Amino acid sequence: HGVDKSAAVVRGAVANADAAGLSGRCTFGHGNCRELHSTFASGPLFDAVASNVPWGVQTAKGGNGDELLDKIYRGLLSSSWHVTKPNARCALLVLKWNLLLDIARRSGLWTVEALVPIRTSALSPVIVVLVRRDADEERRGVLETLRAYSAYFHEVTAPSPHEGKKREAGHALKEREAS
Repeated sequence: HGVDKSAAVVRGAVANADAAGLSGRCTFGHGNCRELHSTFASGPLFDAVASNVPWGVQTAKGGNGDELLDKIYRGLLSSSWHVTKPNARCALLVLKWNLLLDIARRSGLWTVEALVPIRTSALSPVIVVLVRRDADEERRGVLETLRAYSAYFHEVTAPSPHEGKKREAGHALKEREAS
């Protein structure tokens, strides 16, 4: 399955698949990479997502390049997570790979498997390969650690045997001062 927001790109992909004799094995449609979960809501879960996402060269001309790329990368990673199987791969060809890595790591949805620099005539993009994580991995880990520490926390938060005597002495002092 292939998705692009440009109808011209979709037509080109269909023509390329036809020329390669793959027309019966590939489907292409109009869509947004940030909404894959809507595009494929009733479809199968995928083993992999591969994308040549915008590099930011054109978006930077408007003055908000990194802000727009941030939005694209966040949306793509989130929607890709929703349409992939556990341990699926996401391979993305990007120029602003540091931005993508930061977003992927902070999302908690993906881990970095590989970074493959590519040299073109004037630019140096990187293929970033990510592995889908179970969204609850971190939460489960924290909860297990807290359970292991629960006896310790109980001891720390439980009042000491002397606590009651201190309170009684404090009340007696306040009563004397009030009279």
